[in-house]
Amino acid sequence: SAAYLASQVDGIKIALLGPIVPVSNPIRVAEELAMLDTMQPGRFVFGLLRGTTNEYLSYDLNPKEARERTDEGMELILKAWAEPQPFGWQGRYFQYRTVSIWPRPPQSPRPETYSLGVSAEAGEFAARHHLGLGVSYGSFDLMAQATGYYRERCAEYGWEPGPDDIIYRCNMILGATDEEADAAFERRKSAQAPFPMAANLAKALIEQDKRNVGGEARPANVGRVLPISFCGGPERVIKQLRQAREQIGVGVIDIGLTDPGSGDTGAMMEKLDLFGRKVLPHIREV
Repeated sequence: SAAYLASQVDGIKIALLGPIVPVSNPIRVAEELAMLDTMQPGRFVFGLLRGTTNEYLSYDLNPKEARERTDEGMELILKAWAEPQPFGWQGRYFQYRTVSIWPRPPQSPRPETYSLGVSAEAGEFAARHHLGLGVSYGSFDLMAQATGYYRERCAEYGWEPGPDDIIYRCNMILGATDEEADAAFERRKSAQAPFPMAANLAKALIEQDKRNVGGEARPANVGRVLPISFCGGPERVIKQLRQAREQIGVGVIDIGLTDPGSGDTGAMMEKLDLFGRKVLPHIREV
């Protein structure tokens, strides 16, 4: 899909956010993303996902091993992109006698890449490897804690990230008026997740997911629809986006304009058109 989109649309960057590293083959991920970068150098932005506890459950992955497995997989991907000569890899979770991907990405040392996660360990990893940081589906206060910690760690490693080094993934309810958006929000509050979980399983996963910088449980991430960060008509949403920029320090926002699993693409396209006409021209100056 990303390759097709790049062939059809000029002049924009395309974000692929992205492969779930702990349940993927890192060599395959490195080669596939490098191929995209070779086709359209500089146009792709890659996010390396850590996954969530419900995904670990689906893939029969021990959540206690997920962090180490993710870090090792990402380090292998980064080395495969940067190393011009074949090398061996004997890690705890991945073992390869010879690694030599083809093609290698034309951008040096790597394409524009983000590590996603709100834990202290995720911020440390991104800072140490000079990667951007992606944060997802949390309150402005919690996301600000995560990005603040990331900036502190970057300073200790001798570099300073800019706003474009931080992505905020979120959902938005946009209406022609505030009243229309508020009504949609109230309807959504009673919605069920596409794949609801049993209460005891959801509770266990919530406890397991307390890995963010603030140690805050986020129950909407498991068993329910994802939370809403922005809600209102164009003017209110513009103010909220400015607040996110100031409080979180984010320069890139990955916005979902439709409910997960709803399948209502017509409504989504209407909201996308409204966003492009009434919101986007005003936030570009932010």
